[in-house]
Formats: sequence, structure tokens, C-alpha cells
Amino acid sequence: MSIYIEQILETLGFNFDSRIKLVRHVEQGGINLDELISNDQFDFYQAYQFKPIFDNTDWILTFLADKGKRAIFHGAYEVLGTTELVVPDDYPHLEHFNELENFQYDLQRDESFDIFQNRLVINWTSKRHWHTLHKPGRNDIIEFLPDGYVRDFPGYNNIDLSYQELSAIVNNPTPHRVWHQNLKNIKGIYLILCTKTGKQYVGSATGKDGIWSRWHDYTVDGHGGNNGLIGHLNQHPDAASYFQFSILETFSAGTAKSIIIAREHQIIKHLGTDKFGLNHNQGS
Repeated sequence: MSIYIEQILETLGFNFDSRIKLVRHVEQGGINLDELISNDQFDFYQAYQFKPIFDNTDWILTFLADKGKRAIFHGAYEVLGTTELVVPDDYPHLEHFNELENFQYDLQRDESFDIFQNRLVINWTSKRHWHTLHKPGRNDIIEFLPDGYVRDFPGYNNIDLSYQELSAIVNNPTPHRVWHQNLKNIKGIYLILCTKTGKQYVGSATGKDGIWSRWHDYTVDGHGGNNGLIGHLNQHPDAASYFQFSILETFSAGTAKSIIIAREHQIIKHLGTDKFGLNHNQGS
């Protein structure tokens, strides 16, 4: 028996007799939703629209696109009308704006529904549209994720984690036991990309608990003690929130440190991160 989105939100008093739209945001055109959310810029991104799509709407229920037809709940917003366009000074996508032709809505987030944020997963039934009017019995609940859950482990070659995602995985070990175990079991060479500047850092994990231990260090201070990253963060204090983590090569737990370090130096040379990236003045 299916359970639908209205049945869940009604338990917290949401009024489905009002005019409601469901919105599913998809990353496109260089937009990184995780970065916008972590930098408190997502609400502006959502409020600014090229067409008056939130006219005649009382509420929008916002979701973030997941694989397939899955959509993960982000928040409930009351639509209070339109407002004068004010672009934040630090907003990274100013090229998208035309103050004369577009709309900015006054959206008020209702935090009483945040208990379902990043946990409630629905079936997005609209094949062509990223926003749709709510209809009872249409969007069924696929899954209710554990508190703090980020995503399933995708395999070493498919890891591409934002700093925010990595921090959530480290700080919520219970729903991420598979991540912990898999990253703990291997040593390796990894890449940190700063999507704000395009700079890259190549690092290696050669100690006890492998990549898990090394990446855990970055969630504490952003730089993990690496000189190149320390200098980068001194220049760009918010850069850690733009870091993305991936694995370049894996090695078994018994691999000698010297073998991994030698390979790391090769990759640093091949990618040029010693001259043009964040490995300058250091070997690893």
C-alpha cells in the first residue's frame, strides 16, 4: 500500500487545501546545489525565476533531484508574493541575471517541516517538468532515510564528494557504516578540487585506517595540515566549502608507503599540481 507526500506532511499540520506546487531542482548550467545550500545561497537561487512560475501559488514543496525519478525533500516555503530583486554580493552566478525581465519571489521557509529534510524521498512522476501542481495520490513515498544520511557508497571509482557531504558522512557514522569500512580498508591517492578557483591538490593516504582517516582530518580544519591547502585557505577563507573529493588510485592495506608516495609524485608531475595547483613546495 502506497503512502503519499500529503499523508506525511499532514502529520505536522501542513494544509493541503491551499495552492501548492512541488519543485524538483536539478544541477545544470554549472550550478552546484550543495555549494549553494552550504553557503546560504540556495533560497535566493530558488526565489529568482525567469518566468512567473510561483504566481497563484500559496506554498512550494522543494526537492532535490536524486538518481532516476527520486526526489529528496529539502523544505516547505510559503509564497508571500514578489519582491524587489536584490542579488547578494557574494552570489557566484551573476551572469544568469537580468534585473529588468525576471522575478524574485518572497519565499518564507517553514522550519517546522525540516525534520524531513534530506530524509523524505518521493517518486517524481512528472517526466518533463521540474515544477508541478500538487495532486493527491500522485507522489508516493519511496524511502525515509536515516537522520544524517548522505548517499550509498558508489564504489571507489565513482566517489565525488563535496566537502559538505564528506563532513556529513564522517559526522554521521551510523548510516554510513559501509563508507567507513570501505575507505578504512584501502590506502590510496586522492584528488581535492577547489571548484571556486579550479586549483587541484593531489594527496595520499598511507597510514592506519587508510583514506578514511586522512579524509576525516580534512573535515576538522579544511586543510589536514597540508601546506598548499593552508596557503590556499589563507587566500580564500571559504574555499573549503568548495572542495570536492575523489579517489585517483587505490592500494591494498599492506602496500608499502614508499610505493604509494612514488606513484603520488608521478601523478603530481603529470597533472602539474606542483607548479599550477596546490602541491607547490611540497611532495605530497
